[in-house]
Amino acid sequence: MSAINLIGKKEDITTIEVSNLNIPKYKLDESPFQMILDNAVQSLQQVSNTEYQNNNLIDEFVKGKASVDEVLVSTNKLSLEISFATTIINTGVQSFKEIQQMQV
Repeated sequence: MSAINLIGKKEDITTIEVSNLNIPKYKLDESPFQMILDNAVQSLQQVSNTEYQNNNLIDEFVKGKASVDEVLVSTNKLSLEISFATTIINTGVQSFKEIQQMQV
């Protein structure tokens, strides 16, 4: 491909490889609702992983290998993640119920 720059000369336009970029590719056979549910499940798995890490850190604290500060930060992080996930789930359920009650 060629393009004319401001001076009037032609120069080649090089193509940019985009295969390494993290651009989401949406499946055509999935509905938006399915994609939202998939993302919700992934988020809940992340909360579960954080809970597992928190429990391991508490075990390390009991053995004397972790400090109180680390345990408190991890516990607060887990608490925030659970609170956020609960809020999002409740909002999603509430929105779904409102959609169900809509008249067509």
